[in-house]
Amino acid sequence: TRQRVDQLLAHISGEQAGRPAGAPGAEGTLRSAVEAVFRAHPIAGSRIDRIDWAGDQAARVVLRGFPMNGMPPMVREKFVERIRGGVRSAKADHQVAAPVVIELVDAESGGVMETITE
Repeated sequence: TRQRVDQLLAHISGEQAGRPAGAPGAEGTLRSAVEAVFRAHPIAGSRIDRIDWAGDQAARVVLRGFPMNGMPPMVREKFVERIRGGVRSAKADHQVAAPVVIELVDAESGGVMETITE
């Protein structure tokens, strides 16, 4: 638990370049690294219903009760950029050059709230 908290704090403060081995995304597959980006997120992590993969670079993250459409534009941009940065790091860790497309989906309506491409 302590290690996850340290990793989350490092992620928040932008210390991803010096990420230690064993940090989320540093090992395993690209899929597990991208999922770790979402599961470690302090707000979105607890609201994940499921993550569906259509391929190695396409995922739908289904979120329950996530107020994406109610976010002020600046907060929404910061959230999206944080996710994009995590995906960028995961791609670099796994030496993936192809674009990764992630749809954030509202569990209740099934509507796509945001599409993030990195």
